[in-house]
Amino acid sequence: MTEHTLVDSTESELDVNLMKNLRDTGHAFFQTFGRLTPIQRKAISHILEGNDALLVSGTASGKTEAACAPLIERNYSGKEPWTILYISPTRALVNDLYFRLLRPSQQLNLRIKRRTGDHRDNLKIIPHILITTPESFDSLLCRNKRNDRFGHDLGHVVAVVLDEIHLLHGTPRGDQLKWLLQRLKKLRKFAVKEKWSKNSSLQIVGLSATIPNIQSVCERYFPGHVEVIQSSGGRPIETVSPPSEDPGVKSALLTYLRELNKNEKILVFSNTRKRVDELAKFFRNTAKPYGYEIYAHHGSLSKNERESAEFAAQNHSKIIIFATSTLEIGIDIGDIDLIVLDQPAPDISSLLQRIGRGNRRTNKTRVMACSESLAELILQNAMIDAARDGWLGNGHFGICYTVIRQQIASYIFQSPQKRRNISSLKTLTVGMKNVDSLFMDILTKMIQDIELEYFEKDTLQLGDYWWKRVENRGSIHSNIESEGGANVIDLDSGLPIAHNVIYLGGKGIGIGGKSLEVRKWENMTIEVRDAINNPSLKGNWRYASSSHFCNASQPESLRRYLGITESSWHMIRENEFLYVFHLGGSIRNAVLNLLVEQYANDLPGITINEWYICLPGSHNAKPIWLDDINDALLKLILNEEKVLRKTERLLNRPHSNASLPYHIRVEEVWDWLNIENEKKAIQDSQWIFLTDDNVENALKQFIVE
Repeated sequence: MTEHTLVDSTESELDVNLMKNLRDTGHAFFQTFGRLTPIQRKAISHILEGNDALLVSGTASGKTEAACAPLIERNYSGKEPWTILYISPTRALVNDLYFRLLRPSQQLNLRIKRRTGDHRDNLKIIPHILITTPESFDSLLCRNKRNDRFGHDLGHVVAVVLDEIHLLHGTPRGDQLKWLLQRLKKLRKFAVKEKWSKNSSLQIVGLSATIPNIQSVCERYFPGHVEVIQSSGGRPIETVSPPSEDPGVKSALLTYLRELNKNEKILVFSNTRKRVDELAKFFRNTAKPYGYEIYAHHGSLSKNERESAEFAAQNHSKIIIFATSTLEIGIDIGDIDLIVLDQPAPDISSLLQRIGRGNRRTNKTRVMACSESLAELILQNAMIDAARDGWLGNGHFGICYTVIRQQIASYIFQSPQKRRNISSLKTLTVGMKNVDSLFMDILTKMIQDIELEYFEKDTLQLGDYWWKRVENRGSIHSNIESEGGANVIDLDSGLPIAHNVIYLGGKGIGIGGKSLEVRKWENMTIEVRDAINNPSLKGNWRYASSSHFCNASQPESLRRYLGITESSWHMIRENEFLYVFHLGGSIRNAVLNLLVEQYANDLPGITINEWYICLPGSHNAKPIWLDDINDALLKLILNEEKVLRKTERLLNRPHSNASLPYHIRVEEVWDWLNIENEKKAIQDSQWIFLTDDNVENALKQFIVE
């Protein structure tokens, strides 16, 4: 008891001292909380000193306030215009942050605005806080020059907050953000030159609950010194066993509702948008006797549909929301009583985010892990076990070179004349490691492909390809890939319901849990009516989507759960095949497939995936060729077009990579392969037959016939 009192006393003294340093902003940001959180105690002083910082702490730990209060404090009494630019990965989180920061902003008499595809707030007066997405950040740089003494809407940005940075890191959007920060620094220096501003200082603060590889994040977004500030600890996870013999979500959740004697707010996570729609539709029909409202939330639903679900989640106490990753991050949907995992999350980082949405009123989060197979059940348990320990795996992400194409085009579009000379374009690479020659090669290829055209000697302008992207809802500012797809419109109200829908025929579609009758389909628009009287109408349709790279944390968590050492590659003989479990994920799968290409003539019938190698016939030991990996030869093989395309597919590289110079496509893939690390893992591996029946039976569940 004495020890706890001493700790509390020390923390209280620290809180008092920190609040003194937050003379102007402390009351507005922390008056309702009573005391500061651990991450706030650690971070506030560093940020007040003007340091770049990366804050890593669990969900609902107060990272937003830890960043915003000291950043505003540093600039609050400044006479010049100043803006804190807050970058969020999703439009839904932008909305949530806007309302979360609105009250303290109003108390401090600050102007807060948001800019996304959903909300285009007026920026006639320079805002103090501007919340946006990477794509709208790109658009703001290009389109928001002013005709007054302030010069540019972003010319007065003194600090940038990178929220939920783990969701961007390792993606084209993350690499785009890196280049946008470089361009913002250039704009700030130009603002001083043009006397829009008196200094060009720019402070960067990153926020995340889960980062597998902190060093790689620091190198990517913080080229100078950065203070890494971590606060460990999270709420205990209480697992709720599926209360039915069938652990699938339909049976388990229905049984749970049947036995429940109180109102609860339940959030169900699935991995695909169509699965969300399917479950929402199923429970709208089957959960009626229990009086639950059913909503769906995913990225292809319209703004109205998504925001209706968010509002209902905040204001209703008897509700089930089915969602993809759009509700993983810190959107305020009130206190969630139960998190249901319909399927294993793509990785541990995502799982921690999903679990972190659980009830924030208590020190415990309740999770029901459902599964459609024994393999899913084992994997759910393995990943939850890793999440309990805060284990994230070892994430490796390479560079996304196709972003350079988009950034060249965007930077040209940013120019008032819509053209730039080559020397100006090359200034984008200042401070960027190992990109100078690659940059020029990409620029040359863009000229050869008439993506860019000469206006005069050494001066380039956009070609038709990029002008079409300018006209296509500003897609010149985006690195999000999609197959396209149609918009779904309610025929009676004229309101949008969804987008990115590929419709292949039939009379009905089920979107957001609704049964919809297709009445008209033309010009990339599907007009529908609610099929209340005929909910069984069926059609052939899907969402347009692009695949995403997943790290190795799923198979690595299984290895960890089963107590398998990294060097132990267990062998199982099944139906005249030898299965060797490398458990290395997508990157190891790609490296092993590349090795097979080298020895293709000697390895007929071999197949490899993220979990294992499958060898036909009488193999019973590690092949000699796996101990003698030649980097130079592998890279030479990678230069073959068929091999390169296959490896790009295994690593989920963007389709737009096809527009890059061939050797740069090779360099990108080689960077992602992390060859030195993978070579060591493969060469150190010991192939052994299992002696533990339980481990063998568990691994067998992951064999795909």
